[in-house]
Amino acid sequence: MKPKNKNHHTKLLKCLCDLPKRIVSLQDKDHAPEFILHGLCNEDCFNVLRAAFFIDNPDFNVFRGVAGFCKAEPHAESHHMWEDPIAFTNYMGRSAFNKLVRDFARESIKPGAEKELQAFLLKNLGFEKPQMHLWPLKHENKGVLVFEHEEDLDWEEEHFINSLHLLSLCPVS
Repeated sequence: MKPKNKNHHTKLLKCLCDLPKRIVSLQDKDHAPEFILHGLCNEDCFNVLRAAFFIDNPDFNVFRGVAGFCKAEPHAESHHMWEDPIAFTNYMGRSAFNKLVRDFARESIKPGAEKELQAFLLKNLGFEKPQMHLWPLKHENKGVLVFEHEEDLDWEEEHFINSLHLLSLCPVS
């Protein structure tokens, strides 16, 4: 399927090309995945309604929330997050959905229990039509993203899934 329009395609390409540079600029910042998740989910990139990023660390038997994005929350600071990272970090500290995700912790995912995990996350995070994607991280950890999109990602879905690996490059605090 073809892109929605050329302007959207250009914005998406610019967003994806800028993110690696942005990741490097966040080396000394706390909560770098929050910046990248917002960058990927905003309307200039993949226009996601809600997303929750988790890391599963089987060595320490922990599955915990890292960052959350909710388009419905007022997020004026996120439009200027790269120019004013302190204001964005303060905004994320007040974000109800981000707090809900970051406060989430439980035992690591048991092999074959992905469906059970998805049901648990849906119940606890209030997603209506979620999708979930798991991918390998370094040190045999797993990244997990639960997200909702208001329309089919169509041609963008593969690009969105591939772009999640950018979250793997961020230090996690």
